[in-house]
Amino acid sequence: MMRTIRETVIAGGIACALGGAQALGAVLYTQNFENLTPGGLDGQDGFTAMAQAQIGDGGLAYANEDVVIAGGARSLAFTGLSPANNWVFSREFEAQSGPVYFALAMTWTEQVNDDMLFFALSNDADSSPAALANSGGVYINRNKTSTDGLINGRMRLDTSSNQTDTSSNKAGGANTTSPQFIVGCVDKDSSTNYNRLRLWVNPTSYTEDTPDVTITRDIGIDSGLDTFYFFSGSGNDAGEENRVDNIRIGTTWADVMPSLRGTVIVVK
Repeated sequence: MMRTIRETVIAGGIACALGGAQALGAVLYTQNFENLTPGGLDGQDGFTAMAQAQIGDGGLAYANEDVVIAGGARSLAFTGLSPANNWVFSREFEAQSGPVYFALAMTWTEQVNDDMLFFALSNDADSSPAALANSGGVYINRNKTSTDGLINGRMRLDTSSNQTDTSSNKAGGANTTSPQFIVGCVDKDSSTNYNRLRLWVNPTSYTEDTPDVTITRDIGIDSGLDTFYFFSGSGNDAGEENRVDNIRIGTTWADVMPSLRGTVIVVK
């Protein structure tokens, strides 16, 4: 007797069928800016954004061994604005109480040791413009480090300095014209609250392997993780240009890896 195993990626999650099917993941949001109107991001597709966040020409393509992102024709560009801290953009997705994965491609310029960029997951009720409270994500150029463009992770609990940063020991440099592709996950490690961040910097495989960064810290959220945002720190200046593309939010690794979505594999 010949047995057929069908493995299908449905809406970003993997469904395996052997006498039945079970969905293992869900895509919560994707955006490559191809179908949005060039110009200001604010008000498009549910985004809240500062005026400097502009959709323009030039997608961010990425290729590193097995992992390939075509890039398309558009991306989101923004400058740094000194001296104020700036919420570059934010958007909500369906509220979660389980693992949330994210991925994005980025380039940046002039990220020297008093600058910072931060893409993070949070719940909008606890977000603080002053202190980036209750959040976890990728932290570019941790303030006051000696290595320009260092790629870090950060978990933060509240509006004081209650935070934990860990470096991946990977740096794109002060000027990164080659897109950096970063995958992350915020989840619960034997905890009722979200307390763990994992980051994979420029992954080369579709296998979820050992992360480059792991941080464990309770961020005070047990459910309702529903917002992603990008923050530009006070040290950044108007001469910088930073770009973001291919934002993906999901509940599994497969949901946020570009070429896995839509794949059908049949083994007989």
